[in-house]
Amino acid sequence: MQSYEAYLFDLQGYLKVPEVLSSSELSELNFILDQKIEQICPPATQTYRFGGPIAHLRGQTSPFEILNWGKAYRNPIAHPVMTPYLESLLGEKYGSPCKLVEVRKT
Repeated sequence: MQSYEAYLFDLQGYLKVPEVLSSSELSELNFILDQKIEQICPPATQTYRFGGPIAHLRGQTSPFEILNWGKAYRNPIAHPVMTPYLESLLGEKYGSPCKLVEVRKT
C-alpha cells in the first residue's frame, strides 16, 4: 500500500481499489445484495446495515453475516490485488476481516 493510500484510509476509513473485480463478479455481488435487501429490509427502509458488532441486536445471527452470503462475498478477501492492502492493514497473517456494508435506497 502506498503512503498516500494509507493516509486516505486513515482519513476516510476506507479505500477505493480500482479493477479488483471483473464486471461479472460485480454483477454477481450486486445480484446477491439485491436479494438480501429484498429479503431483509422492509419496503419503507431508507438505510440498513448488514453485519457489524451489534448484528445480534437486529436479529442477525452473526457480525460476519455477509461472509456467509456465498463464495462470491468471500473471494475478494483473498484476491491477489487485495492481499497487499489487507496485509498492510491487518498484518501478514490476517484472518477474516469484518467490514460493514451500509445500503442506502434512493
